[in-house]
Amino acid sequence: MKPKVLNLLLLLSFQIGYLEWGANQHQFIFEAQSEIIFKAFENLMGVLHPFTVLPFLGECLLVLTLFQKNTNRKLMITGALLLGFFMFALFLIGLASLKIKIIISVLPFWIIFYLIWKNKTQS
Repeated sequence: MKPKVLNLLLLLSFQIGYLEWGANQHQFIFEAQSEIIFKAFENLMGVLHPFTVLPFLGECLLVLTLFQKNTNRKLMITGALLLGFFMFALFLIGLASLKIKIIISVLPFWIIFYLIWKNKTQS
């Protein structure tokens, strides 16, 4: 499979990560990201945290690789790893709290991550 397709699929699978906390509190990553972006315009320092900044940088790197003529594998892997840190934490939270929705929501990301990791072709 082409690296650009895998990058796009990885970005999309990251967005469907499911967050659940407290009593009746839940949202997908794409919902949380939109809230973070709007809050950043009001108070940038209030949204700066490793769990917000690192995935954002990973997304930026993967989007950058979508517009490159020849996909840079190092940028692709770095972006995937930055997203992977957050998804790994989310997976651990799902396991620790036995929340099946969280666990299932991260599986597509890890499958695509594996395909990116094993894909040695450039283009």
